[in-house]
Amino acid sequence: MLQVVDAAGLAERSMIMLPRLDVEAAAGAGAVVASEQVSEMVAFSAAWLRERHITPRSARILTARGDSMEPTIRDGDLLVVDTAIEMAVDAGIYILAYDGVLLVKRLFIKINGDLIISSDNKLVGRDEEVPADRRHDLQILGRVMWFGRTI
Repeated sequence: MLQVVDAAGLAERSMIMLPRLDVEAAAGAGAVVASEQVSEMVAFSAAWLRERHITPRSARILTARGDSMEPTIRDGDLLVVDTAIEMAVDAGIYILAYDGVLLVKRLFIKINGDLIISSDNKLVGRDEEVPADRRHDLQILGRVMWFGRTI
């Protein structure tokens, strides 16, 4: 028997596989990236990604290591990162590369163009300022759009 399929409804229920990279972003002193191997694929609802303005083809899943972003992000949390976002536009949490070191930090933009790299956990991290003329030393690899953890 033939059945009529609602294409719009089917698209709403579709799943998109995001690559989970064998990469840890340091919520602390920093981690050196040895490789970007895909360790597994994780399914997310296409509608859910769209609602959160995450670009599916640019989304990657990383693991957070360290405690400098607590209580927001904890050691071992999974991070969905939109790598299409390569510049800071607000006080979001971003994945940064500096001299081969990968970090997950909150960024603030000052009126004069300077960046403030901030840890949410003020007990273990201190803010660092990157002058506007040195921003080229810092590479923004993506914005953290979601995180999840086991309890």
